[in-house]
Amino acid sequence: MYVCICKGVTENVIREAVEQGAERMRDLKECLGVTEQCGICACHAKQALEQALAQKTLAQQQKVLADKQNAQSQQLKAPSQRFAAASGPLCENFCL
Repeated sequence: MYVCICKGVTENVIREAVEQGAERMRDLKECLGVTEQCGICACHAKQALEQALAQKTLAQQQKVLADKQNAQSQQLKAPSQRFAAASGPLCENFCL
């Protein structure tokens, strides 16, 4: 959906700008020209910016959580693998 008709800026373009580092309305104005002409788009542009920032933050949090879960999973596997590797030679030494 178009946010700024004067500059032809859509919500998708604002999402892309946020992915590239835009965090404030000033950033959108500088890189996309939003609100430079008539200014009617300011409220909707701000809403689109806030929504894109929230989505970006949520995606980052989900990635951190997935990474933590993956690390914990690897840690749970590691002790059993170490025990299996250590039990072979130790058992042979004790069985003699």
